Amino acid sequence: MSIQNAIRFIHKVQGDDEFRNNLFRLKNISQFEGFLEEKELDYTEFEFDEAYHHLLVQCQFEEQADRLQNVINLMRLLF
Repeated sequence: MSIQNAIRFIHKVQGDDEFRNNLFRLKNISQFEGFLEEKELDYTEFEFDEAYHHLLVQCQFEEQADRLQNVINLMRLLF
């Protein structure tokens, strides 16, 4: 598990429609964890928070920060 996996996950949610659609099909946290493991993107909640803050600092425009926040909101809605 790593912060890099969480960063890759966030980028995939932002830019890969098929990946995002597969997330919407998951029914519970167990399926989500299995999905992450299958994609070799597993991470802890702490690592996800660290990745979010790391990427937030890199945002140069409000629109970039908004897109990043949308990923966070999506994860909260799903799980």
